[in-house]
Amino acid sequence: MTGAKKPQAPGGASHEFVPVTANRNVAGGRGRAQFRLTTGFLPVGAGFTVQFSYWNGQVDVRWAPRPPSRYELSRVLDRYRGHRHAFLVDIGQLLGGTVACVEV
Repeated sequence: MTGAKKPQAPGGASHEFVPVTANRNVAGGRGRAQFRLTTGFLPVGAGFTVQFSYWNGQVDVRWAPRPPSRYELSRVLDRYRGHRHAFLVDIGQLLGGTVACVEV
């Protein structure tokens, strides 16, 4: 993927785009690339950072230095959601479709 621009997260942290393999759909003959997409640790405030990664249809989130308590999460939730939104938009663009996120 020469010359491709890396997606940008809020605050200028870039996502790392790593193409992994290309699988062929036997029935339709169309190829679908599998890829891994990982952010650096993004600051969300109150001393916390978060890292998002996508691989094989699954989104994972890592917190540092530890997952926040319920009270701490309420303080950083807006910035967390902003980073998550940017990450999901990037996944949707790479997949060529829409990605939905449901918070419960």
